[in-house]
Amino acid sequence: MPRARVLVVAALLVLSARGAARADGAFPDSLSVLAPADRPRRIALATNFGLISTNDAGATWSWVCEGPITNCSTLYSESAAPADRVFALSADDLVYSDDDACTWSVAAGAVAGGGVVDAFPLAEDATRVLAVVSPNGVGAQTAYTVVASSDDGATFGEVLYTARSGDVVTGVEAARTDPDTIYVTIASATGFAPLLAITNDGGTTWRMVDLSPELGQGGIRLIGVDRTNAARVFLRASLTEAEVLAVFDATTDALTMPLAFPGGLMTAFVQTDEGPLVAAGRLNEAGALHRSLDGGATWQAVASPPHVRALAERAGALYAAADDTLDGWALGVSKDLGLTFTPLMRFADVGSIAACVRASCQATCEGEVAIGLWPASTCKAAPEMAPTGQGGGGCAVGGGGALGGASLVLAGLALVTRPRTRRRGR
Repeated sequence: MPRARVLVVAALLVLSARGAARADGAFPDSLSVLAPADRPRRIALATNFGLISTNDAGATWSWVCEGPITNCSTLYSESAAPADRVFALSADDLVYSDDDACTWSVAAGAVAGGGVVDAFPLAEDATRVLAVVSPNGVGAQTAYTVVASSDDGATFGEVLYTARSGDVVTGVEAARTDPDTIYVTIASATGFAPLLAITNDGGTTWRMVDLSPELGQGGIRLIGVDRTNAARVFLRASLTEAEVLAVFDATTDALTMPLAFPGGLMTAFVQTDEGPLVAAGRLNEAGALHRSLDGGATWQAVASPPHVRALAERAGALYAAADDTLDGWALGVSKDLGLTFTPLMRFADVGSIAACVRASCQATCEGEVAIGLWPASTCKAAPEMAPTGQGGGGCAVGGGGALGGASLVLAGLALVTRPRTRRRGR
């Protein structure tokens, strides 16, 4: 499932100071939810200590730990069916897996060597993936670029956009109904003014829209392009007094801000298959959840919502990653668009290490037992399993989930930059 459907994430979340401290200095927390449309019994929860998943609709849950390749990974996303390739941004690279996170490969070409700050698998084309590469850590590159892959994200070579000197590119996304329509969010070199670059011909020509008249110097992040209207874009904007959901209309260049989180943070957003919108955030220590049944014109606040870190929707079911400590569950499902949630999983419900990595994740698993994340039975050894090289990771970044993992970027990060030592959020 493409990242826009899942929303991170990693870029709409903020690091949580709650939960049991881990040996690597971070707190166990969730980053994003993956719910592939063609695999109705599979659900995966990306966390800051690996990937938890079920292939039997929640009857059992297993875990894959972080490894050397996936260390500090955030902004998990999934390509279109039938590939269902899982992508993540690790501390160093854009990585991908074709076997439910058992093994990972590092994307090559223009993204090699680090510096990837965003990746977007196209919703209707499993072969096509877009990525943003920073000038930090990638050879002699001196400007941010947007690059494309046409081989399922294995290699990147086509440059679609090159930023002006000093501009910081923070996100890229293509329209579901028109993949040649692509949006790029930018913090300008002049005062970090929020800019939106737009192409309708696949990157041959671009036009720039300055959003500072409406947003001032507030940073922006891409949340998603409307599922049915390629000219409508959802943005997360960080203003002095609030974080807001901003909606941009590329036909008129009009920007509206229909929803705000005063003094708080926006942590998650999803546009459902049927059209309704759901947005979540945090106001001080309280959760906030709002839904719109009219395309975003009006919003209804949900009473006493969970502390949502990420949202995903599939076949009318709304999945939410929550605060395992404060809410009493890490993953839940709603059949009434967020009015009520049924818990699906607590971290303590994880019953086993995934068979493919049992040996290599054993020591890490025992460390999680030591801090009370789950029972010792979760780590039952399987001597017949050979090491796969997956274990040995551990992200030393403090704090929990982010709209993306370190954020919408937000993993507690400033909206205008995405440090290489994260870290989506979208």
